[in-house]
Amino acid sequence: MCIELELQGLSFVRQPAFSVGYKGRVVSQHRADLIVENAVIVELKSVERFDPVFDAQLLTYLHCTGLRTGLLINLHTRLLKTGIRRFVV
Repeated sequence: MCIELELQGLSFVRQPAFSVGYKGRVVSQHRADLIVENAVIVELKSVERFDPVFDAQLLTYLHCTGLRTGLLINLHTRLLKTGIRRFVV
């Protein structure tokens, strides 16, 4: 995935860490798989089927980072286009 992003001339960050806070205290740390062009979170999976927890994970990442768009991509599909979910908050 990263090689293709580089070939397309897109900027990205691999596994950026971000904190979740509550009342001024850090309560947890998370790592998204990729943030592309500082605008889209990409979360990669390789699973038989999507589980609702993956949706919740990506929505949490969007909420915590303040980004509005995310892609949940399941690489364990016959056709990649059938394994992509787009989220906009």
